[in-house]
Amino acid sequence: MLRPILVGVLLVAACGVEIGDAPNGGNDGKSDNPSPSPSPSPSPSPSPMALTATSFLNKVGMKYCDESFRCKATYPPGQTVFTQDFGATPADCYVGADNFYQPSAVEQSIVAGRVTYSEASASACIAGIMYPASCTNFWTTDPTYPAACDTALVGKVADGAACVSIFDCSNVNSVCDATTKTCKVQP
Repeated sequence: MLRPILVGVLLVAACGVEIGDAPNGGNDGKSDNPSPSPSPSPSPSPSPMALTATSFLNKVGMKYCDESFRCKATYPPGQTVFTQDFGATPADCYVGADNFYQPSAVEQSIVAGRVTYSEASASACIAGIMYPASCTNFWTTDPTYPAACDTALVGKVADGAACVSIFDCSNVNSVCDATTKTCKVQP
């Protein structure tokens, strides 16, 4: 369904994966900040309203999908290709975004210490993502991401070291290679 094309714009930022370069060329959520802020002390249990890394990535994907469907009629390759790339419904697109972001793998990486997560940054990131108002510009203009997106998820894994997801990689230009399961610079 979705063709994950990392566009090294966001996003989300560059310290690995950018949130903004999502499923179809948007940001992927990696941070551009190679030195994450110290993590807060873990709380005994998240509050019912806590924004977990999973719900953060779900919201980023949903926002992108909702905007894509809003501008579906102007998709440059046409409606047939839109359906192939995004699915027939927003719900199809949400599934594709979850497959792209792999929130369960990101949660595992947070627990293992390969990624730091900031709920405050994630919340500010979600609130501040701005897509072009005009569908005429949507497909050619990147969304605007607040600086908070750079510190929501910060990878700690150096190039050549073992990784589980793209968010593990500390280098903004790196991906978690599917074959070797190591961080390496994206070709």
